[in-house]
Amino acid sequence: MDNKEFLEKKFIELNELKSMLVTYPEDYKENILHVMERVCNQINSYLNDIGFHNKKRDNELLQLTLEELSEYNGESGRPSYIAVNGTIYDIIDVDNWSEENFCGMKPGTDQTKTFENCSKEQLEALEKLRVVGHLNYTKKCTWE
Repeated sequence: MDNKEFLEKKFIELNELKSMLVTYPEDYKENILHVMERVCNQINSYLNDIGFHNKKRDNELLQLTLEELSEYNGESGRPSYIAVNGTIYDIIDVDNWSEENFCGMKPGTDQTKTFENCSKEQLEALEKLRVVGHLNYTKKCTWE
């Protein structure tokens, strides 16, 4: 079962439990809530197992190294992000997006050089993207 199928299955399961919570007698609610909690824990465990870690900080913006940014490449159900001038953008809603690239841009990478000599239209398109974080150049990398 791939990531999308697993998450869809769990979403359906949660919706069914939600319906049960509304329609079943009061005596069943505690058990239904317990099952809902178990399903949510399964989802969290699954996301951790596939390496989709929540790296958000208190301000709700991601702080990622270039290596961590590479995890957000649109593969295996992960979001598609690019970085430009240290700002990380969500590019999933970009028109003309393909799974491989957009205007030569590969998700999960720093695209600052791409935008150095870009057109006014490209800059305007960049400004419309949702900011999700910032590159953290100060995190120490450990080399083996």
